[in-house]
Amino acid sequence: MRSFVIANGTSRIRFDLNILSMYGKTYGCNALYRDFTPDYIGGIDRPMIDEMVREGAWQNSTMICKHMYPGSFDPFPRAKLYVKTFKQALGYDKHYDTGQTMLDYASQHLQEGEIYMLGFDLTNYIEQSQRNIDNKIDNIYAGTDCYASLEAAEKYCGKWINEMKEIFSLNSKIKYYRVGATIKPNEFNLINNLYHITYDEMLEKLGANN
Repeated sequence: MRSFVIANGTSRIRFDLNILSMYGKTYGCNALYRDFTPDYIGGIDRPMIDEMVREGAWQNSTMICKHMYPGSFDPFPRAKLYVKTFKQALGYDKHYDTGQTMLDYASQHLQEGEIYMLGFDLTNYIEQSQRNIDNKIDNIYAGTDCYASLEAAEKYCGKWINEMKEIFSLNSKIKYYRVGATIKPNEFNLINNLYHITYDEMLEKLGANN
């Protein structure tokens, strides 16, 4: 069994996500729905949730969100029947950011097997407890509605790293493959069920090149 969790780092920009659907369930974040329809989609910030509800992301994917924001669903009352909060969907809310929440959600569903992580770039990382303030935002959707500008500084990724480490450690029966990322944080060195591979290596593992 395998699943794919798709974040929005630029390392995946040239990869055709449509290939993935024939090999397992897909989980995505925020504006991904604009270009690809995953099986599951999640979001946190209100402007993004408003857009996802308005544009019908909940009609094509199982949608979860941080909050059912007052007013967000009023023009689309039917959406309330389909959209769940993180707590309703997972049984808890650990206050992870969206990518890690969807990674946790996929792990909960899978329990054992392989999860491939696309677009989890962690570009704003130098080494433990440091950030590069010169790094620009690494997000495919930067400069579009609901996102920071192309010139905005990247968030420090330490929180994301800690969230991922917790997910990896709680799901020892799952092998996690971080695909296409060139930055490998020191904090991941002792994680026994995390692997770093290229997109070509992922396709080979899937048998997609045959």
